[in-house]
Amino acid sequence: MKKITGSKKRISKVISVLIAILVWIFVIYSENPSIDFKLNAIDVQLINESSLLNKNLMIVEKNSISDASIVIRGKRQDLISVMGNISASVDLSQISEPGVYKLQPVFDIPSNAVYISKRNTRYIEVTVKEMEEKTVPVTIIQKNSDKNKSFIVESLPEKSTMTVKGTADDIERIDHAAIYIDVAAMTQTNSETYNYVFEDENNSEILPINDIISDQSILVKNNVYDKITLDINLSIPSDIDDKYTVELISQDVDQVSVGIKSLEGRNVQSITNITEFENLTPGTNKYQIKLIQPDGIYLPPESQYVTVELEVFEKEEKTLEVPLNVKNTSNKTYTLQNNTVQVSISGPKEKLTSDNIKAELNLDSVSGTGEQTVSVKPSTSEKDITIEDTEVFVNVIIEE
Repeated sequence: MKKITGSKKRISKVISVLIAILVWIFVIYSENPSIDFKLNAIDVQLINESSLLNKNLMIVEKNSISDASIVIRGKRQDLISVMGNISASVDLSQISEPGVYKLQPVFDIPSNAVYISKRNTRYIEVTVKEMEEKTVPVTIIQKNSDKNKSFIVESLPEKSTMTVKGTADDIERIDHAAIYIDVAAMTQTNSETYNYVFEDENNSEILPINDIISDQSILVKNNVYDKITLDINLSIPSDIDDKYTVELISQDVDQVSVGIKSLEGRNVQSITNITEFENLTPGTNKYQIKLIQPDGIYLPPESQYVTVELEVFEKEEKTLEVPLNVKNTSNKTYTLQNNTVQVSISGPKEKLTSDNIKAELNLDSVSGTGEQTVSVKPSTSEKDITIEDTEVFVNVIIEE
């Protein structure tokens, strides 16, 4: 008989170990024994959340609610079959007031052959707060209106305001609900439902930390009108409240694109505005004027205002000695008792001079001879000067 060398003995041992491992694997899979398996990161569902909303309550900081963890036991093949189908939930129906609650999760395992051998998560902590309510305006922002060369679109939301509910911290940041509508290709009147975003007073989108309870979408009617361009004619009164005189220096736009709503609108030639002002300040300043929308015309919101630069003077009153200018084409011989007349005027201080006032005595309209009292009507070419004395009298002697 041949002797087995040391090298052959080692090979024989390795082969024996491999055979043992293969036998063990075969036994494990053929007998399918029960084992434990730890499951982490089980998403927790909130059941009966609507019952909280009915009580004006809500769950806050949902993102901080922890996942659940358990250890399940069962045969390997049964464990594999339920992987990914195990869920956890907590019932909110018994909560009736704000507070922090520790709720025991309920686990749903879709197999009777698998059971929980250990609960690593004993409870789920949720925070409940009372909801606040706020009414915010609905704002339409049209995109690409300048690209629609033939039509102007009037977008009218079904409701001008909406109610939002949520935590005080979230809703106090909301200034309005904004609907963005692309009108570049609109050629016919239509009604569509649009989603909206919440924005702050700077028109920046708000991403609430918690849920906001509000309408899902808003119906908007888009009225499509033929587009035309009209001149803007501003009428700035020279006198305001007997306190100021005003002079128009400039305006930022002279024309505006409008929509024709009716046959009446096709007869409109320009946007004419008789403007009233409040809170004027002496000096040169800029003011916003809201244009008056003529009947039959649609004036888009972004075109309803014109910025003007005005020079505002505070009015003063003054009585001046104004030289008489005598009109005498008939060459009458005459004598004046005074070569000037007193005239009371009001207006900007720097313009209240006799050079800006005229007083003409028309002898051609005077008949007869001797001493006569003749009416003189002072005048001025300055629109911001008011003549308080509409008529003054002079004595003149007409010689024979």
